Amino acid sequence: MSEGAKRQYVKDLEAQAGKQLKHLVDVLKVAPYESKATSTARAYRAENVKRNVWTEKMQLPKNESTFLLYLMERGTKIGSSALSKISAAYQAANDGISKIFVREIPVGSVKTT
Repeated sequence: MSEGAKRQYVKDLEAQAGKQLKHLVDVLKVAPYESKATSTARAYRAENVKRNVWTEKMQLPKNESTFLLYLMERGTKIGSSALSKISAAYQAANDGISKIFVREIPVGSVKTT
């Protein structure tokens, strides 16, 4: 479920915890989703699957730059509230998102209806 730095952190933690404490790591793995309402967690998982399918189709690496390209591509077809859901889903699976382009994304490139 986790990606990027979160995924690596969990892998390192699993190695450190071993079999004896694996159950605690398992709880941590699902925490970003379990802390959400069931419908929200389901929606986030679905959005992340869509993004990962697109990423593989485009043969791009799974990183924040690719996420930004995906967000811009989706922004030409969907409204801003749907983009917010995609962004929140990405942040749940990763260690957040940098604010490099957040304010600079051109308003005209995002569908507003």
